[in-house]
Amino acid sequence: MSVFALGSNAQTYCTAGPSSTADSEITGVYLVGDTDTISNIDSTCGTTGVQNFTAIHSADVSVGATYSVSVTMGTCGGTYAGAIAAWIDFNDDGDFTDAGELLGSYAGSPTTTQSFSFTVPANASLGTTRMRVMQQESGSVAGIAPCNTFSWGAVEDYAIDIDTLYSPSCLAPTFSSITTTDSSATVSWTSSASSFVVEYGASGFLVSNGTQVTVTDTFAVITGLSSNTDYDFYVKTNCTASSNGYSTNLGPFMATTLCSAAATPLYEAFDNDSTGSFSNTNAPSCWYYAEDAGASGYGYITSSAWNLSPYSGTKMYYLYNSFDASLEALISPAITGLDSGTKQMEVYLANTGFSSGNDVVVGTVSGPNGLSNFSPIDTLNVPNGATWTQFTVYFDSLSGYNMTDKHIAIVTTTTSTYSAVYIDDILVSNAPACIPPSAISAGTVTTDSAQISFSTNGIASWLEYGPTGFTPDFTQGTGIKVSASSSPYWLIGLDSNTTYDVYVYQMCADSSMSPAFGPATFKTQQCSPLYTCDIEIELTDSYGDGWNGAEVQILNASGGVEYTLGSAFTSGNSYTDSIQLCTGESFTIEVSSAGFYPSEIGINVVSNGSTIASYTNTSSTTTGTVMAQFISNCAPCVSPSAVTMGYVGLDSAEVTYSSTGIATYLEYGPAGFVPNFSQSTGTVVTVSSSPYWLTSLDSNTAYDVYIYQMCADSTLSLGAGPTTFATSACSASGQCSIDIELTDSYGDGWNGALVNVVSSAGAVQYTLGANFTTGSSYTETISVCSGETFTIEVIDGGSFASEIGLNVIQSGTVIATYTNTFGTGVGTVMATFTSNCNVACPTPTNLTYVAGKNDATFNFDLNGGTANYIYEWGPVGFSQATGATITSIDSTTSNNFTITGLSAGQCYDVIVIGDCGASGVSDTLGPLTFCTSLCDTSDQCSWSMIMNDSYGDGWNGAEVQVLYNGVFGQSFTLASGSSDTVDFSVCSGTQITVINSAAGSWPSEVSYTLSNASGTQSTSVTTGSFGAGVQDTLLANCVTVSCPMPSNLATTNLGATTADITWTGGNGTFMYEYSAQGTFTTMSGSSSTAIASLTGLTPSTTYDFFVKEACGAGDTSLTMYHSFTTDSCVAVVLGNPQFNVDSVTATYAAITFNWNSNNATGFNISFGDGNSSNGTAGTVTHSYTSNGNYTVTLTVYNDCDTVNTTFSVQVSTIGIEDNAGITALMIYPNPTQGLVTIDGEISHSAEVSIRIINYLGQEILVDQFDPTSSVLSKTYDLSGAAAGAYLIEVATDRGVVQKSIIVRH
Repeated sequence: MSVFALGSNAQTYCTAGPSSTADSEITGVYLVGDTDTISNIDSTCGTTGVQNFTAIHSADVSVGATYSVSVTMGTCGGTYAGAIAAWIDFNDDGDFTDAGELLGSYAGSPTTTQSFSFTVPANASLGTTRMRVMQQESGSVAGIAPCNTFSWGAVEDYAIDIDTLYSPSCLAPTFSSITTTDSSATVSWTSSASSFVVEYGASGFLVSNGTQVTVTDTFAVITGLSSNTDYDFYVKTNCTASSNGYSTNLGPFMATTLCSAAATPLYEAFDNDSTGSFSNTNAPSCWYYAEDAGASGYGYITSSAWNLSPYSGTKMYYLYNSFDASLEALISPAITGLDSGTKQMEVYLANTGFSSGNDVVVGTVSGPNGLSNFSPIDTLNVPNGATWTQFTVYFDSLSGYNMTDKHIAIVTTTTSTYSAVYIDDILVSNAPACIPPSAISAGTVTTDSAQISFSTNGIASWLEYGPTGFTPDFTQGTGIKVSASSSPYWLIGLDSNTTYDVYVYQMCADSSMSPAFGPATFKTQQCSPLYTCDIEIELTDSYGDGWNGAEVQILNASGGVEYTLGSAFTSGNSYTDSIQLCTGESFTIEVSSAGFYPSEIGINVVSNGSTIASYTNTSSTTTGTVMAQFISNCAPCVSPSAVTMGYVGLDSAEVTYSSTGIATYLEYGPAGFVPNFSQSTGTVVTVSSSPYWLTSLDSNTAYDVYIYQMCADSTLSLGAGPTTFATSACSASGQCSIDIELTDSYGDGWNGALVNVVSSAGAVQYTLGANFTTGSSYTETISVCSGETFTIEVIDGGSFASEIGLNVIQSGTVIATYTNTFGTGVGTVMATFTSNCNVACPTPTNLTYVAGKNDATFNFDLNGGTANYIYEWGPVGFSQATGATITSIDSTTSNNFTITGLSAGQCYDVIVIGDCGASGVSDTLGPLTFCTSLCDTSDQCSWSMIMNDSYGDGWNGAEVQVLYNGVFGQSFTLASGSSDTVDFSVCSGTQITVINSAAGSWPSEVSYTLSNASGTQSTSVTTGSFGAGVQDTLLANCVTVSCPMPSNLATTNLGATTADITWTGGNGTFMYEYSAQGTFTTMSGSSSTAIASLTGLTPSTTYDFFVKEACGAGDTSLTMYHSFTTDSCVAVVLGNPQFNVDSVTATYAAITFNWNSNNATGFNISFGDGNSSNGTAGTVTHSYTSNGNYTVTLTVYNDCDTVNTTFSVQVSTIGIEDNAGITALMIYPNPTQGLVTIDGEISHSAEVSIRIINYLGQEILVDQFDPTSSVLSKTYDLSGAAAGAYLIEVATDRGVVQKSIIVRH
């Protein structure tokens, strides 16, 4: 800041002005005063900063009189457009920012002289003040300000003497402001007078030809104006009552009324309005350009940029934020219905720079005239490269929109400077009924998989992915579509070194489908991270100003682009990019864009600190130049050989391996799992010697196992494998021996042919043939589980596959055979057989069931056996006879049984075993998984799904899903053939939502009909019309009862542990059941009214609820279903509990307790004197009637959390008058951390003296005063005093009272 002394009342004014004396200069300032004139004509170049002419140039002006100042915009070596302005500090407060202090402004090119007329305000301060004149090159009328600093231009200060020498007898008012709506304007001014005349009309009207309004206040509201119209306003004082006529007119003041609210769809392409410039900011009709005060940026309509054309038409909008952090914005008209939360804006954005992109913030404002109330919604990153990108912003409560503002604002960011964006083709319209999800991103990416995170709030979610740039289409399935039940979701089976786009869809509660949201773009790795080298590419520039648009590509040996570098190198001599490349690969660095100065660019390729390739700048560099070629080399720890399997049992397996590392690890999991040592996607174990036994495996399950080793340098190898094995389906006692006789028609063995014996689970049990090296036959004996089905498949045909055959022999009987034939080769299935070695006690077969709501009836075939049949059931996956889970066991001697006491809507496993007494036991039949219904069997409706394929090869991946009451129920697909029918049951009253969830490879072949047994309710898709999406919503209703089913179920008063379920019903008794989804515990109750109040629930848990009405004996309604999810348990937060003494009298002390709390629903407070209070507020007042020490307990709570705190309250002055004539003296809080209050009542008029002293007698504070009433109330701040004990002394003419206080920090 610079200080300039002006007369006897010097003010400090802000510094301003240019940093250079070149280009621009004010060459004339002329103001004729009453007796003195400012005439400063000077064509020489000025100085930097402020040129202070106050000592040599001044003019005198009179309050209320009108004057004109002329300013010449000149040059100083250059003719560059800009702006000029002049200000006078009329109220002499050291600034030029008050209303009416701007005399005028102008934007244009030199040389030009502009005159600004002004009237000295009636409230101007008399004496010497200051006038400031400014010329700012590249400035604008909107951006020029009295304290601006800039590169080129001039600032000059002059002295102005204000007096009343020639003041008119009727002073004009002082202008304050004008605000407008679309049909009115409010004009405000200041004046000591009481009558005024406002005259207004279309801009440019002649005074006395406008409409005049007489008012008796210092503002006028002018109504009945036309929207989007320029008006001029004048104000003058009416002094006729004192015979002094009228003052001069104050004005004109121009204002434009706002446009009427625009209906949607609202489209703006900027083609119907004139262009602007940096010195002539503008916006389309009914749109607005706005900026922060003093902003250096600008916005205007333009027709072209150096490397960008409009997205459509001939014009676009340019928004630029220059070098400061101020905001510039394009603001829409008021939009009808924006506050409904159902609108969206689509906009195309682009920029022309070389940076990584510019951010633009989209939000809303309540009015178009400023950004002080800007409410941001979304930040959009606009890519570089002069390409247009479309963005969509939604205006609803989920997006952060405040649901009240009517104007949309597109605003520059404050996170970077010199940031520009181009805008085109804005469309504001109705958003889709189902708004897209709000977020999607790619996380961990491997060579063949990617972790995708997304945020949805619908009832179902889908991802669609494909090669980058593909167009998503849920119905047509242009990409690969998968149902994603939760986030994050892993995409698998991807191609390595490939760039993908992925989008997310959601289904809303009304079963409508949202548009796609995205994409999230990711590239799969070419190789595992363990085989990846870190390479540094140092980009160099010989001139030191960055690469000026040059870019290079890193190409792999196949010519594929691995990286594109250079766009971030915008300044300096060097810039380093770190990249990752696969070890052992060769790469080429090639110039893909030469930029402006290709002769300056060079590179160095650095690996492990050493330069392995370089390129020095040369004049011959151009697009296509190969700058370097190199091979990456950072070979990791070598993997060991894959493991081999020894004995594999029911729940264990022997693993043999060889490792040369300092440590060895095995990772195993279900066959097909994706190994990842660091993430432990499988089970990882440390092994120290071979062989190693894997234990606690699941029976009859296929596994993959990988081996890793750690080398001497502590690096870890890749996993070697997989080796696949399958555990047995039975114990050794349940196995029987099968002889596999291998035959050869030529008699020279199998010559390298091999076959696999594969279980029904798809696991390889045995590999045979390697030992058959000579002769016509060779027999291998294998052990398999009785009752299992196996296939024998050729995996290697050897030298003479046409010679090989086999026989499968069980108990001396050939049960399968294959005779040598031409055409035998890899993949040939030579035999399929089922083992059965338990002849004495046959295994029952063909277990079927019919399930009700709480029971299930089963039938099975005896298979020729006579036994006591034992059946066992439990939760899905329970372990047979292990006791690990609670199971129920019963038996029957017939071929059917019924299980009762089951939970509704739950799934179970059941097994059956025959006990043949002395003949032993049969093999196990099952487990069979069955699920109970949500209703009784009598309430179930029969439905059928009839599926057809016109080509006869199945649906080729097409799928139909069915939701029951919004929850996934089952899916249908035709695996093969031309038709199939699936029958199923649904509870009456169930809402059935049918979704074509996957189109498959040939959707045009697919057709189906889904209907009830009578055909009265159905939906169908004909051949050629199948497309992914919601097909139909039906209501199952097949049971007729006289008692109506409850309807309109709703959840109210929902908490973390409580919920009320209401419904519409009759006058009977309502019976209800409810249970947490995924559990087996069912609670029940009854009610005579249509409400169930549920307590003791678990937070953040989804519950199923069923209710039916009993209208009379034997007359019960169908059951209605409802689901709800309890709130999460939010902890109560109690903050700042305190109390204040309101008053103390001879009979009571009134004390107010207050506190802040979050997430609380109520409080209870015990005052310590036998009284208490409760409520929901954060404050309560209590009156104590006797002195004493009280412990006050405050409890705040919600339905799942409680927080307590206590207060210690000392009341000692009720009814006591101290010898100083002060009644009920209270000092609190005590102890204190800072502030202390002294309260009391003074019984007589006297001066009061208060001293606070420490125990050394040193005064900390002294205060003497004459009370203005009988109430004594003083507060002092002791936060600066040291912790310890102090004495407070209160004295009057009647004596002294002393009290102790403790200060704690």
